[in-house]
Amino acid sequence: MARIADYLVIADSKHHLNKDGPRPPRAEEFNFTLESGGHLSSRAILAFVLKVDSNTTDLQFEVEVNEIDQVNYTFSEFRSSSTLHEVIDQNVLKAGENSIKFRIEGGTGGVRFSDVVLFYQRDI
Repeated sequence: MARIADYLVIADSKHHLNKDGPRPPRAEEFNFTLESGGHLSSRAILAFVLKVDSNTTDLQFEVEVNEIDQVNYTFSEFRSSSTLHEVIDQNVLKAGENSIKFRIEGGTGGVRFSDVVLFYQRDI
């Protein structure tokens, strides 16, 4: 059986998380389904564009996949848009339904993110 690299676009739209106030939200969750044949014992790569707002101080930004923490950054200043790539541990992804949650846990300010893509291996 051959193994290939595959990808799944999770979100192509722009999202804004902000610790200061009820709107925009402090968390966004995306649900997605992995096709059959996903090689779940291999690591995957989560990529997304991130921009940190200018009024940010000690902002704790986290991303979890299937309720398991994968990204944990603290930002204290403006950061222009850049692409982040995070290796997802093996056996975190599941056959069928999965979720990715972006959230702010502390500090002040906000982040903007977009173009969320999951790269994973699949057997064909």
